[in-house]
Formats: sequence, structure tokens, C-alpha cells
Amino acid sequence: MRIGIITHHYVNNFGAFLQAWALQGEVRRLMPDADVCVVDLVCRRHACINALGIFRPRQGVYSPAEALERARLLRGFARARRKSLCLTAPVHTAEQINRLNLDVVIVGSDEVWNYADRKSVMPVKYGVGLNRGRLVAYAPSVGDGARAGRLPEELARGLARFDRVCARDEATRLLLNGLGLRAEPVLDPVFLFPPKTRPVRAAQPYVLMYACARLPKQARRELRAYAARRDAVILGAGDGGAVCDRRTVDITPFEWAQLFAGAECVVTGSLHGAILSILHHKRFICWPGNGSRRQKLRSLLGELELDRRMPACPDDAVRLLEREIDYTRADELLAAKRARSEAYLLAALEGKR
Repeated sequence: MRIGIITHHYVNNFGAFLQAWALQGEVRRLMPDADVCVVDLVCRRHACINALGIFRPRQGVYSPAEALERARLLRGFARARRKSLCLTAPVHTAEQINRLNLDVVIVGSDEVWNYADRKSVMPVKYGVGLNRGRLVAYAPSVGDGARAGRLPEELARGLARFDRVCARDEATRLLLNGLGLRAEPVLDPVFLFPPKTRPVRAAQPYVLMYACARLPKQARRELRAYAARRDAVILGAGDGGAVCDRRTVDITPFEWAQLFAGAECVVTGSLHGAILSILHHKRFICWPGNGSRRQKLRSLLGELELDRRMPACPDDAVRLLEREIDYTRADELLAAKRARSEAYLLAALEGKR
């Protein structure tokens, strides 16, 4: 059996890479005799805008000189893709994907169905034009696509062709259910196939920050005071902001994931920052910087009964961070959700209903 995955593997983002890698690894684990690959379908506009964003200086985050230094991230992501993803030859159309003679095409995970994000929309991601093999979804997201209004008819017809659909967040489930499609809730693939990590050896404790550029000044001041009380530094994970004492710039996605294992606690605005914090049983809070991240984090935290980890106002941020988390209930929920997600994926791969 030949299985191909269509996702946003080309995006220079730690979470985007890890979920593509994890889905590839989980499919291989479930289907050890299959030939599993990531379809090298790249939306050029999406890839170019994402790459240019690496160089964009941001006030209070990094200077023009630091922005140029971040260019090394592009090399690191390219090396990681070559080394860890089994990529097909580059393809650009549904016809070229059909000629790969795949028995199963998996679309997901990531915001592959965010039809509000015009730079990344490609009808083929919705199944349009794909006519070889079974067509299934795993952990797709519409992001904040619902703000764009109704899903275009062409894309809705494409989704209707899927043999099995699922969703990793509430907004995606609602959209699919509204189309008359039964969307099974599943976990992000990083929960199913997490990267192997061990704590980083650090000279002193560190508070890890990732994707929190919009953390209010009051919360930043309190975070600095909190770190000082703990004799800890504030470390930016592959990024950072003015509040960080140090920031890592040129790291691989796996080194990025390893930073979460050694952190004393985590402040993050990203879905995968929260996922790694949960996997390593860290004290963490979430401060998402945009609507897409907010809805995905709210959905994940609600499902695991960790919704209080997203402070309602800056005054609550450090107080929440100081509170220990009893992961007993979250682990029970995760175990059940993991079993259902694996069962869904295996049945979809085997063509069972």
C-alpha cells in the first residue's frame, strides 16, 4: 500500500513541521508494511510569504540585525525536511498527485482547510480533482476560516468526496457537520507520535516563552519579577520578545521540542507549545496573539479540562503560572482520546467504516 500525506510541511514553523513528521511517523507505526510519503505539494504564495516573515523585524521582538540572523532558520527547516520527511517529487496539480498512484491520500493536519487564509488556499487540499485511491482526513483545521463566511461551493463539493473526515478543534467540527459530514474528533498527531526528548542541561532554571509577542507590558513586568524570584532566566524558544533574557535562534524543530522538556514552566501562544507543555506535565499558560490560535487553544484546553490555563486578563497570567497542575484528569482524557484517534486513523487507512 502506498500512502501520501498532504499538509503544510513547507511552512517554516516548528509546530507545522512536527505535526507533519508526527503524522508520517504514526501512519508508519500503524501500517508498518506501507510505503508512506509526504506529498511535496507547495503553495508558492504561502511559502514565499512565510519565508519573508522570517526576516521581518518586529518592534519589541527582534532588531533588523537579529532578523537577518533568523535566516539560518530557513536552512535548518530545509535540512529537517530533507532528513526526516519522506518527500515525493515536487507536484503542483491534482493530475500530478493522481499520477503518484497513491492508494490512500491523507489531508491534514494543520490549517489545511482555512479558506479565510487566501495565501494558502488550494482546491486540491479539499479533494478537488483527486480521483485515485481513498481520500481521508486526519486532524485538519479551518483555523478562523468561519470569519470568511460560507465555504465556497467548489470546496464544499471537494470535501463531500472524502471517505472519512475528522477534526482536531470545535470550529472545524462545526463546519463539517454543517455540510452534513460526520466529523470525528481526533487529537493532533504530535499527541500520538511525540518527538523523543530529554531535558536540556541548563546552567540555571528557565521560563520558556514561545509565540507571545503580544503579551501585555504588565504581564511582562510580572513575569520578569517571577523569574527573578526563582533565580531563573526567560528563554525565547526559537523566537522571543523584549522580556526574554536569552533567545535561541538557529535550532532544529527537534531541539525546539527538547527545550520544553527542560523548562521550569512555559508561556506560549501556540497550539504546539501547549501540546508539548501538556506532554511534559509543565506548568504553563497560553496567551494567543490572534483569533486562529485562540480558537484552537480554547478547543484543546476545554477538551482536556485545562481551560483555566488561558488567563482572562494580564493580572491573572503570573498567578496562573505559579499554580501547580494536577494532570491526573487530563491524562485520563488524553488516553481515551488517543485510543479513539488511533482507531479512527487505522480504520480510515484500512478502508473500514
